[in-house]
Amino acid sequence: MSNKIAIYRKEHFNAAHRLHNDELSTEENARIFGKCNYPNYMGIIMS
Repeated sequence: MSNKIAIYRKEHFNAAHRLHNDELSTEENARIFGKCNYPNYMGIIMS
């Protein structure tokens, strides 16, 4: 008789990023990169 074993692995990946150029003003960064320039990462607005 053979025994069978199932092994599962659950992964989580967070790809949050922010596009920002320190040589530009806050307004220029916001205009060029839009929602990708939010301080709390891409597309996320946190209050």
